[in-house]
Amino acid sequence: MEVDEAATTTVDVDDQAVVDAHDDATQQKEQDPYVQALQQKAESYEVCVAAVNNITDSLLELSTNLDKMKASAQRLNAFTTAWLRVWRRPDNQ
Repeated sequence: MEVDEAATTTVDVDDQAVVDAHDDATQQKEQDPYVQALQQKAESYEVCVAAVNNITDSLLELSTNLDKMKASAQRLNAFTTAWLRVWRRPDNQ
């Protein structure tokens, strides 16, 4: 009975591939908590970024509204000043 060297080598390589795959799976399970922690941190940062973006948008809108309020107050002051000039005008003119 002759033993085929190529077949034996192939079996050895296949066995090694199974062992390597098992080692990789074991390593992945060991890294899983670390990867999960990183994913949780990334998600936490994404939530924070979204919150900061919302705050920024709100502040920009508030700034725009404050500018409108300032302009309205200036127009009201100008109107009031003009009205007071007419109202306080001396009668002898």
